[in-house]
Amino acid sequence: MLRFKIPKLIGPPLPHPDWPDGVDRQAGVKYVPLFSPRPAYRKLRVMADVEILRRAAAPDAADVDDLLGGLLHHPYVTLFRYRDRGPPEDAFEAHPSSMLGCPEGWIVGPSRAPQANQPGTLGVKFMQNGEGGIVGFQAGQLRYAREDEAHNPYADLTPADAADQRVLDVAAARSAAACGVDLFVTERPYLFAADWDAAGDLVAARPADALPLVSLYLRAQGHFSIRRGYPGKQRGSMNTSRGAFYLTATHEMLPGVWRWFDACEQHSTATGNDDLAFLAGSLF
Repeated sequence: MLRFKIPKLIGPPLPHPDWPDGVDRQAGVKYVPLFSPRPAYRKLRVMADVEILRRAAAPDAADVDDLLGGLLHHPYVTLFRYRDRGPPEDAFEAHPSSMLGCPEGWIVGPSRAPQANQPGTLGVKFMQNGEGGIVGFQAGQLRYAREDEAHNPYADLTPADAADQRVLDVAAARSAAACGVDLFVTERPYLFAADWDAAGDLVAARPADALPLVSLYLRAQGHFSIRRGYPGKQRGSMNTSRGAFYLTATHEMLPGVWRWFDACEQHSTATGNDDLAFLAGSLF
């Protein structure tokens, strides 16, 4: 009778054969081969609204937030935080930085909603791994957001406050784009309600849509992490091999597969011919 053994899914992470940053010959750690290739792609640059990251770090976080929070702290992901009107005071204590007004791992855009007639370039600061800079984007890119009353998801605010919030939503996305971000994880409703290119030259996605994109990028790099612990949320990690990841996905997509497979096995046993059982096994 044909049976399949599901590989062990949970265990300590093993070093992937990347170019190591430090000494790789450590006691009890699998040796990383000397002639290992470099990673195939550059790091994924992600900016996330800080409220989403705080929600993901909570002990009772929803699965989507919990899983995404772990993947965003993968070494192959460069993660930036963002908050309207600048970071809170405790951010400078938690993430000290040599750049005035910009904590480590943050992007800091306009401190207030620019007015409709404000000309020129708006400055944006960023800091990551001890290196940062100041870039900018044209203030005129925000004018349409202020005037776009036809697509207003902030009906509970006064017209002036709603216009300011639409401007801040677009300013956040344009700040990310100015810093070379690939993905903006956000739930800002105006970025999804607007009928123009409000997010600019980057992808804006809610957590449920960002999770498969980040996971796809990591799998393309040969990393099949599911759950990851990180500073601020210490927990066990769940790692799989490539085969175990897709075997698990197969069972999720075909929840009745074992009943179907057992029927094929019973047929092979009754007829004395294993062809159907082997054919069923080939599906996996």
